[in-house]
Amino acid sequence: MAKLYFIALALGSALPALCQDTFCPNGKMIGADIYEYVLDPVNNERKTLLDGNKPNGESGQKLPPPQGMTKLYWNCDLEKEAIDTLAKKCYDHDDPPTTTGDKAKIFDSYFPNRISADSTAVKQLIDSSLQYIDYIELEGVNPGDSSVKYKGDATDSLLPYFTVSCILGMLLALGNEKKRK
Repeated sequence: MAKLYFIALALGSALPALCQDTFCPNGKMIGADIYEYVLDPVNNERKTLLDGNKPNGESGQKLPPPQGMTKLYWNCDLEKEAIDTLAKKCYDHDDPPTTTGDKAKIFDSYFPNRISADSTAVKQLIDSSLQYIDYIELEGVNPGDSSVKYKGDATDSLLPYFTVSCILGMLLALGNEKKRK
């Protein structure tokens, strides 16, 4: 009988978490996860950069602070657009989704096959991308520079920054992949 009460107590305490609404209408993530897994970690890193304390990879130098940088906020319209785009089919590296209007097309299908298909995947993606940024040095960028000109293969060096910026698309790819299985 004690086991039955314990099971009922465990289920009862889990229900509020299971019943949380998504942040956006027809969205994929609840607000707490958006802040804990995406916005807070990325905005903390952006603040470190803004304060002039962000390391330039393992070079031992700091990246120059930007002249202006705002906090990131969640945009429900962009989330809906990403959901609609990725709902059409399974995309991969050789067949990325197209974009419309003035939207940037940044797509990477590398991560979804290596991580779990739930909201903790966002935390894993953000954490690994932020760690990678701390590891990779941007060549030709010096702490005292008032402007930055990227040298070498800037595309590979900057990809981790784009990955963090576009984490939503990867999350939604995971959500859509999970629904297809």
